[in-house]
Amino acid sequence: MADQDSGTGSESDGGLEGGHGECPPHQHYTCDDATEPVCAKYECESDIVYGDQLDNIWTPNCVDGCHEPGGQWADLDLRAPASAGLINQPSAQTGLMNLVDGVTTLPSQSYLWHKLRGTHTCPDLVGGAGLQMPAPEGCQLTDTLIEAVERWICCGACPSPEECQP
Repeated sequence: MADQDSGTGSESDGGLEGGHGECPPHQHYTCDDATEPVCAKYECESDIVYGDQLDNIWTPNCVDGCHEPGGQWADLDLRAPASAGLINQPSAQTGLMNLVDGVTTLPSQSYLWHKLRGTHTCPDLVGGAGLQMPAPEGCQLTDTLIEAVERWICCGACPSPEECQP
């Protein structure tokens, strides 16, 4: 792995605000990184991210013109509230995994995690297709934003505080 960024976002949103502008540097992942164990670094009691917080990532980076009705990828609607609709839903691009695996809570078993990291086309591991997301016309997500999605999956992929027990 290489090049880590400092992330984007403000203190008020916990660094989860996405958006375009000048593209910051980010890590470049390979198929060797596709199965790395990542959950041990999170304390889910204190570090939990809820799916409704991730709407701050999806809305500015994924929705406009793509993941919305009438968009290029309208079959995966990421308008808020989006995260609950990702859990245990099969990926249309690979028969090997769901978009977010809410059972194992392992990011490596969630196609969304691989699409964000660019490891979705790794043969025998993921077997996906298409481009890394967000699409090349925009900036790739910063490591901070990808880690927020990763932390959400590791800590149980809870859509909102109201829907999960602490």
